[in-house]
Amino acid sequence: MKAEMFTVLDENGIPDGKTISRNEVHQKGLWHECIIVCVIDKNNKLLIQKRAKGKSHAGLWDLTIAGHMSAGEFPMDALFKESMEEVGVILPRDLKVSDLKHLKTFRDSRAVREDFIENQFVNLYVIHKDVNLKDIVLKLDEVEEVKKVSIYEMKEMAERGETHPRTQWVDIVYNYLARSAFR
Repeated sequence: MKAEMFTVLDENGIPDGKTISRNEVHQKGLWHECIIVCVIDKNNKLLIQKRAKGKSHAGLWDLTIAGHMSAGEFPMDALFKESMEEVGVILPRDLKVSDLKHLKTFRDSRAVREDFIENQFVNLYVIHKDVNLKDIVLKLDEVEEVKKVSIYEMKEMAERGETHPRTQWVDIVYNYLARSAFR
């Protein structure tokens, strides 16, 4: 199996011209890029996933779609790839870039293990879409469970340590939903 390759970024998020394997990027703690997507329904419920056993941060809750961007990959490509890998096809094939709302790109840096350092620029997007939980086909090696929660429930879950440690997105989405309510 061919190793997944990542574009290495400098500390400002600018590609440095190197493409290195996923394992080497994490072993050396090099900066790279990922995408996370929050699917929000008409009732402002967030579709979240519980990470499968065997994954880093197993058993913790995370956004609808989360994953690394491979070298040369655009956000839309990564979005569809990760959607297929984790929760099956929940996104319409005619999804347009304009359907994605980019909320923020933020830095996430932490040692997962001694030999696994996560230094990434996280591209956070939201999509407004009603998804029936019965239509989701879980990839059980990636995702153990899905459910819908309010942003308030998600904040409480994060405070209790029930979520992936990359929780900066919770306040960003909270603020986005608060601003949207007053439009």
